[in-house]
Amino acid sequence: MKKVLIIANQFPPMGGSGVQRSVKFVKNLRYFDYEPVVLTREIGNMPVKDETLLKDIPEGVKIYRTKAYEAPELKGIFRLPGKVLGNLTIPDSAYFWYKKTRKKALKIIKEEGIDIVYTTSAPYSDHLLGLYIKKKQGLSG
Repeated sequence: MKKVLIIANQFPPMGGSGVQRSVKFVKNLRYFDYEPVVLTREIGNMPVKDETLLKDIPEGVKIYRTKAYEAPELKGIFRLPGKVLGNLTIPDSAYFWYKKTRKKALKIIKEEGIDIVYTTSAPYSDHLLGLYIKKKQGLSG
């Protein structure tokens, strides 16, 4: 069975319409002889949560969560400047998550024996992470 690293910044227990696609991929990949491994962020202070989506994730799927490094995660006096900076960051506010998660992604690929990388958006920084991995590892994606 080939292993697929699914890079999804937005993943349960985060809620919202964009999360559904990733959950359904993870739920059904084993039927096609692919083992999903998920790389996502900690949910932290995200306002939209849906714990029920966790029920769709098959038992045994590995989920790696990294610190978010996004404006909603900032506290107190740093929150407003963080939001402004996040809105000015290209391609999106998850750019710092992409930068800080690169080493972790490469470590997961090595340790898990990942064959394929799948990225989903929004945020578009997920695709930057996939491109970085492709350049460093030469994996399909």
